[in-house]
Amino acid sequence: MSSEVQRAARIARLSPIAFDPALPVNAKRAEIRAAIERHPVVIVCGETGSGKTTQLPKILLDMGCGARGLIGHTQPRRIAARTVASRVAEELGVALGTAVFGGMAFATVFGIFVIPWLYYVVQSASEMIGGKKAPAEP
Repeated sequence: MSSEVQRAARIARLSPIAFDPALPVNAKRAEIRAAIERHPVVIVCGETGSGKTTQLPKILLDMGCGARGLIGHTQPRRIAARTVASRVAEELGVALGTAVFGGMAFATVFGIFVIPWLYYVVQSASEMIGGKKAPAEP
């Protein structure tokens, strides 16, 4: 099966995504989508609690990005990554470790070893990692 056919199948399986109208970032959802479609890098600024962390991955998923690959999100601490991953999974109506999961990534940036904590949003974690079990929660 071609990658385009697989992508179309993943998009067809996407569950409807609910956006909380009370969160300020959702009032700008159309503008954010347009910016993401036009630019390779988009910076979204907003007040604490405006929904940036939880709603942006959902906007990307709604755009079909989770069907093309991972939607990765970094957090500075493990507990923050776990909390946000749990919240996004809850809002998507999926169990943590299925379409949303957390983990650690190791990288060297300008000679400095960094460990960002990640959570990923994908339509199917098993498809993303080649049918293997999703990584355990950190």
